[in-house]
Amino acid sequence: MTPEVVTAYCATTYRVYLPLGMADIRVGQKTPRVDDWLRAEGLICWGLVTAWNPGSQRCSAVENLRAQDELRRLLLAQNHRFFPGENRADAGDWPVEPSFFIPALALRAAHELARRFGQNAFLWARTNTAARLVFVHKSPTQTVLYSR
Repeated sequence: MTPEVVTAYCATTYRVYLPLGMADIRVGQKTPRVDDWLRAEGLICWGLVTAWNPGSQRCSAVENLRAQDELRRLLLAQNHRFFPGENRADAGDWPVEPSFFIPALALRAAHELARRFGQNAFLWARTNTAARLVFVHKSPTQTVLYSR
């Protein structure tokens, strides 16, 4: 990934819609509202994954909708609890991408989902830690965490 792509991921607001309401997540920052909700639910981590625009290459709406629906069906089949989200580039120079906030998602499972859907990266964090941008590699055992 180029430094420009990494910069773009970091210059994005990751908005999620939880039962407590909307929360905005930023790479390298803690999100107390999300942490409070996770603690109340007895959970310790989360992941945020999308199937839109694999490899940071713009795809058609039809392709993106199909991939996102496949991700949704997979999450349901694996009995994951998940909530809608959207990735919003601060500069407005990239389309808003729907995503899924998945509480209690282990780092390796998040990596596998992102890899399966051709993503360059995803967000992941433990409660009370800053959101991390995690780069996807071909092997789920090679995980690189990035945080500002």
